[in-house]
Amino acid sequence: MPIDVNRRDLTVGVIGTGAMGRGIAQVAAAGGMQVLMSDSRAGAAKEAREFIEKMLARAAEKGSITKDDAAGAINRIRIVGGPADMKP
Repeated sequence: MPIDVNRRDLTVGVIGTGAMGRGIAQVAAAGGMQVLMSDSRAGAAKEAREFIEKMLARAAEKGSITKDDAAGAINRIRIVGGPADMKP
């Protein structure tokens, strides 16, 4: 079954927010997708979201994206307690 990546209701779940997970979350959110992030280490998902926010702000400062797009992307990222919280 093909997936339409332009659907407004497309949500990406990211389990593990290390370098790879936070990169996936950032690209997905910047691409307009809703992102649910979780990590087994307490506080790691919050740290990852803060890191992504800094990266998006830096991209906006450089003119790669607009400030509004950066804010929209960070607002599409939510931290959840675990995989069970990612159910539709």
